[in-house]
Amino acid sequence: MSLNGIFEAVCIIGVFPIIVWLGASGATTDNTSRRICRFLGDISFPLYIVHYPLMYAFYMWLIKTELNG
Repeated sequence: MSLNGIFEAVCIIGVFPIIVWLGASGATTDNTSRRICRFLGDISFPLYIVHYPLMYAFYMWLIKTELNG
């Protein structure tokens, strides 16, 4: 019996929310770290949005050029 599904469910339901909570509950102590955190927060959603289309285009290029393995 494979426990892969149970492991993934535990990660999605429990582990990932805890990691997000830990990151969101942190506090910065100086201006430099505050600016870095703000910059990373500002670019996180745009990177998330373009991630799938770019990976889809990359995979299509791999298939077209037959470089997939």
